[in-house]
Amino acid sequence: MVSSGQFLIDSEASLSGVLARLENKQPASNEVSAPHMLHEATGKVESITAGKIVVSHGPVATLNWPAMTMGFKLERADLAATIKAGDQVKLRFGQVGDDYVVSQVEKLGSQP
Repeated sequence: MVSSGQFLIDSEASLSGVLARLENKQPASNEVSAPHMLHEATGKVESITAGKIVVSHGPVATLNWPAMTMGFKLERADLAATIKAGDQVKLRFGQVGDDYVVSQVEKLGSQP
């Protein structure tokens, strides 16, 4: 029985160490983590501000989403440097925590 109690103490200490390491790897407050699994959508940019883009996009099959208008965080503000409201775009995005984060945005077609 003593060995099983020691095992529990060792396991808890090990888990505490893992949690501490994960907490220390959080991104700086002005950075957004890159998503692990990416999805694609195409649509029209409704608005764009520093760090956020709102797009009316078509269905996203990989998430079983219907067409909708929603806001996404930008992984980096410079991703949308050449994008403006009204542009047709293709997005690659993923989920980071409770947020959907765009890691790539590409203007579609020949737009002025």
